[in-house]
Amino acid sequence: MADCSCPLPRSPSGMTDPTSDTKNVACQLTVAKCDKCTSGWAWYDGRCFLFKNVKMSWAAAEKHCLSLDGHLASIRSTNEYNFIRQLVLSSSKTNAHSWIGGHDSAEEGNWLWSDGSKFLFHLWGKGQPNNNKGNENCMDINLKEQDYVNDDVCSLKLPFICAKQL
Repeated sequence: MADCSCPLPRSPSGMTDPTSDTKNVACQLTVAKCDKCTSGWAWYDGRCFLFKNVKMSWAAAEKHCLSLDGHLASIRSTNEYNFIRQLVLSSSKTNAHSWIGGHDSAEEGNWLWSDGSKFLFHLWGKGQPNNNKGNENCMDINLKEQDYVNDDVCSLKLPFICAKQL
């Protein structure tokens, strides 16, 4: 079995260095074919990720991820966000505007991850989430192919990223 570990870069004090995103993403991509994940899925920090370049509404995308024993991807760290963006880029050859698992459909402003993990996300694009026209309840990344996280209309059809726990 392949070694799926990839230690975070260390600062001079010996602490993990969260500012070293580029090195960590490169390291994670090196082990992305770890045999702990099903073929086609990429490993990162104990989970497997899959970019689906098929356009679906947020709910249809979540249903599809559920059929693969996963959910739309939640984001648990800046490094993981960068990994997911790199996965989309390497899979689609573009920074494809894509669904992830955040939503506030139950209560406006109360954001949740579809996988039930704690929502501690803070990397929204400038002025987001804004619930434009009172109808944006689902989270996407790469708006206009930029490093931008946005709330959007859930019926919009976009590619998406699934994640599942090992």
